[in-house]
Amino acid sequence: MRYIEWAVMFVVAGLGIGLANFVGFDVNFMDSLPGILILLAISLVAVVISKLVPLKLPIIAYCSILGLLVACPISPVREGVIEKTDILFERFHGKGNLKVFYSLRSLISCSEDLIERAAIRAREKGTTLQAHMNEYPGEITPFLSRFQKRPYEFLDAKGILGPWFLGAHSLLLSEEEKDLMCDRQVRICHCPFSNCGKAVPETPSLLRRQIPVGIGTDGAAHGGLSLWNEMRIFRSVMNVTCGVPLAEPAIMPAKTILDMVTKGGAACLGEETGTIAVGKRADLIGIDLDAPHLWIHGVISNTLVESVSAEDVKNVIVGGRMLMKNREILTLDEEKIRREAQAFTKGV
Repeated sequence: MRYIEWAVMFVVAGLGIGLANFVGFDVNFMDSLPGILILLAISLVAVVISKLVPLKLPIIAYCSILGLLVACPISPVREGVIEKTDILFERFHGKGNLKVFYSLRSLISCSEDLIERAAIRAREKGTTLQAHMNEYPGEITPFLSRFQKRPYEFLDAKGILGPWFLGAHSLLLSEEEKDLMCDRQVRICHCPFSNCGKAVPETPSLLRRQIPVGIGTDGAAHGGLSLWNEMRIFRSVMNVTCGVPLAEPAIMPAKTILDMVTKGGAACLGEETGTIAVGKRADLIGIDLDAPHLWIHGVISNTLVESVSAEDVKNVIVGGRMLMKNREILTLDEEKIRREAQAFTKGV
């Protein structure tokens, strides 16, 4: 019967994911996988303990006891989350171009204690604290229910907001939250392709408040890693949702979008680059304007946003070092990487 109870717990976990989606929390399987794996580990340990210490309790009781031990404030597991990031920070932060940020996957998946500890540690290390913020209603309603505050208001009440904070996505914002972000000099990063499935940001309002806004891709799983694609998607979304209602086709000019991916992106990473000037880092790309679809152009900023793709990038210089010349990678063995990737794919 114990093994049947063990199986029932996973059925309950699956039903929990379905219920969360039903009430609007937008929980997908991959986001839930780490928690399911933890549940699996706890349940396996519980089965072993039930054999070693036969108290005639159901497996779920053993699991509950173990779960409380793992989640309690003095749990080494909770402290280990911070310590693992500490190790990453000490090993890699500042090594070449690498930066290590303390990151909260989502506020609704973190305890108050963990949020506060991560914020304190990021301040101690002089680095950024990053979190998914206000991406969909399910990230907001729990805070309104428990604390009568929206997420940014909740963080501000704990003294966590500041120039060191980076809010990913930041789509569904109240006017009060926007004012807070402006006052605290918070940085934010939209991920247009990924965001399209959730909501549309009020970026013109954010830029009017001079809030630093960058553009990202939300990882390779969301439409690839091309900022060129993200720029085009973002401009179309802004035109349809913000420009058309106001009969303002220039609601989000190409020059503004280019500033977001350069100056805004630099701000998100805590860099002072993003412009070409004496004393700045020599981080540059060269575009092949000899490509047929770029032979004829008017305003170059419009052409860059509307017509250029990743395939048109010909040269890449980072920190004054040429990494790619005439589309040939100079610092990596591209063929070796291709072979290893293909061998891995065949083994999957």
